[in-house]
Amino acid sequence: MYCWSLMALIVSLDAIINKLHPYHKILDSSLWNDILTKSNLPNCTIFSIILPPRNIPHVVESSPSTHCQEFNTHLNSIITSLLYCGKQHLKNKEYDQALADFNKLLDIDSKNVSGLNQRGITFYNMKKLQNALIDFNKSLKIESNNLVAIKYRGFTCRMMGKCEEALEYFNKYLQINKKDAHVLYCRGETYYFIKDYEKALNDLNNSLKLWPKYTRSLNSIGSVFFTMGKYYDAISYVTKTLEIDQNNCEALKIRSSSYYQLQRYHEALSDLGMILKEEPNDKVALCNRGVTFYKLNLYENALVELSKSLEINPNNETALIYRGIAFYEITNASTSQNKLSSRWLLNNHINDYNSAFKNLTESLKIQPNNVIALTYRGKIYFNVDLYEESLYDFKAALKIHPNNTMALESRSKIYFNMSKYEDARVDLNKLLELNPGNKYAVELLKEPELSRCNKKRKISD
Repeated sequence: MYCWSLMALIVSLDAIINKLHPYHKILDSSLWNDILTKSNLPNCTIFSIILPPRNIPHVVESSPSTHCQEFNTHLNSIITSLLYCGKQHLKNKEYDQALADFNKLLDIDSKNVSGLNQRGITFYNMKKLQNALIDFNKSLKIESNNLVAIKYRGFTCRMMGKCEEALEYFNKYLQINKKDAHVLYCRGETYYFIKDYEKALNDLNNSLKLWPKYTRSLNSIGSVFFTMGKYYDAISYVTKTLEIDQNNCEALKIRSSSYYQLQRYHEALSDLGMILKEEPNDKVALCNRGVTFYKLNLYENALVELSKSLEINPNNETALIYRGIAFYEITNASTSQNKLSSRWLLNNHINDYNSAFKNLTESLKIQPNNVIALTYRGKIYFNVDLYEESLYDFKAALKIHPNNTMALESRSKIYFNMSKYEDARVDLNKLLELNPGNKYAVELLKEPELSRCNKKRKISD
């Protein structure tokens, strides 16, 4: 405020009145007084600091090409900065910020391949797969052999379930770069999805040659072997994963399922317990643990785990079925063999088949053709002497699975109790065809009513 250019002190009085006076309030009062004094009395001494005139150097005018060069350099600097910032946001999973940077970049240069690829990768991570595909397609139109676009287009197609297209792009990528362990893994997973297990195993093993401790490939080989019914091989591969990462839940899930199939239930329970330490609300692990307890006849433990699973997902069909069966077995035990503690039964209000019936019926609303649910509900109807309803469920189960021995055995009992001896005999003979040593069938066929039926049958033959 105390400095003033010399020019301000030699302007005319008219200019001071017209140009400066409207703004004099923003000036220091002593400066304003000095301006007025100097304009009226040029030789009078003033006290404000006067700056010399500004020395503006002569600017040499550059050529248009130099201007363009400078502008392009500046533009490229902006693009580089946006690309860097966007990548950093992408790395930190700040997808909205990354998208904003890549959008700005592409507003400046719509054909920037790196920008298109990075925006496509951002869309891919945001599960906006159609948008991702559009960006990768644009990138490949500009640069047909761009490996980043080829690879991620394959990833995107795989995520969308377009397996043939995914394989096409994975093949193209691997022709150029044969040593990418992750792309080999993804192609192997794609072959696994379309049930080409030999090709899947080939790719996954090649992936491991490049990266021996790649746990995704180890787990996927375990999954392929599990699907092929080679449970020991499955256990072998996922155990290698667990040697690298002892808390790898995917490996524990595959191994626990393999142990279950081999009827090594205690080992299955151990693995499921480890999963639940890492992920306490894993509804699948809770359900599988409940089913495994059921297989060990630990029905109380089974109910606890299955109930937890159903709190998370009330429509879990498997949990509903096995909780229903567990209630059924507990009720049978309490009414006939009295194996379980009466205190536990009293505390949990289980003194009939209502809980079992309710769970099985709920499961049949979700999957009406479940043979296990139909068979056990039929057994409940039979135990409470509702033979027609029981017969309906067993017929439905046997229509779906004609060789279901439990349903055949139970239906033969109903026919016998309803004095339909010929029908009972047919079911019992079918049972003996399926299982020649079935003691129940052998003993029941000795009953006089069925013996007479057999004799009549032989005469008529």
